Amino acid sequence: MIVILIILSLHIMLKEYFNPISDRAILSLQAEGSIAKQIKINTGHLPDLDDAQIALIGIGNNANAIRKALYQLSDNAGAVRIVDLGNLKAADDENNMGYGIMQVMEILLQFKIIPIIMSDKYDYSYYQHLAYQNYSSKLLEIVRVEPSINLEIGSTLRNIILHKPNYLFNVTSIGVQAHYLSNMIETYMNEMCFDVIRLGMYRDAPAEVEPIFRSANLISFDMKSIKGAEMNWLHDLPNGFTSDEACRIARYGGISNEVSSFLIFGLNFNDNEAASNLGAQLIWYFLQGFMNRRYDSPDAESKNFSIYHTPIMNGKHTLTFLKSHFSERWWLEIDGQKNDKNYISCSHADYLKACQDELPDRWWKAYQKLM
Repeated sequence: MIVILIILSLHIMLKEYFNPISDRAILSLQAEGSIAKQIKINTGHLPDLDDAQIALIGIGNNANAIRKALYQLSDNAGAVRIVDLGNLKAADDENNMGYGIMQVMEILLQFKIIPIIMSDKYDYSYYQHLAYQNYSSKLLEIVRVEPSINLEIGSTLRNIILHKPNYLFNVTSIGVQAHYLSNMIETYMNEMCFDVIRLGMYRDAPAEVEPIFRSANLISFDMKSIKGAEMNWLHDLPNGFTSDEACRIARYGGISNEVSSFLIFGLNFNDNEAASNLGAQLIWYFLQGFMNRRYDSPDAESKNFSIYHTPIMNGKHTLTFLKSHFSERWWLEIDGQKNDKNYISCSHADYLKACQDELPDRWWKAYQKLM
């Protein structure tokens, strides 16, 4: 009885944050074979959250434009259970809006519902990360898809890194363009054992970013990381991901067992159909990835894994790799404090590197943090 009352209380609290969806052009999109048929929509009565897996959250004018495109996409993403909570009520400034996002996310994370946040220009990922303060005892791993890294005073990433108490394990910036990356920032990220995946590095080996997403908890996706021509020059950056590369990245986020929130931001769409269609497709591929999750992370027994003990540095050290029998994905074992076993996501390429007597970067950076 107490549990039911708690759920009811959270449900009522959640309703107060949102404006329901009233646009008839959106509500009429319920064609057979479309993903809209499996979305429960807040039209004034908040949908039941008991069996929901994904919650759509809108912020600003972009949200309805993305909805119009998303609702018309096919149901081939899978039978995912989605609720559309509507648009967050406007606040006085971005900080108040951000704290509203944080509080909504805290409720959804308690229900184990993944929020997908459709935002406008402002980067709310600092507040996205705040929602995890009391959610998990594990340290947080963040993936930021972005064309440049901003560590100026007051910037989102700087605020995340300097936040106290600190519960951050790793930050990875993917898609960073070399002509926007200074030596000072790259050196700082390396000293912090954070990861910077340049756009060219991604293109050389796209599959190598999958292990990064596999261990991530939250993703923020700056739409400016996609080249301007892909969105009818809504922004003026000539380089960046192509639309299909961006969708592949979104799918990597969805298929990760650990990812529990996804934020899209960076642009005001201003009736740009190319941008709203692409934003919708990022969400669709995230959902498709989610429906193909394989819950095969290693544990202390690791019975469903092949185990490879690989000596390196002329036998001074031995690395232990694990390969899943189900998905053929790879992990690397690291001894942490108090002899605890920790497993980091890695790739077959990391195993081959170790076989050539090279220490994988993933191992070294994780070891530095765990020790």
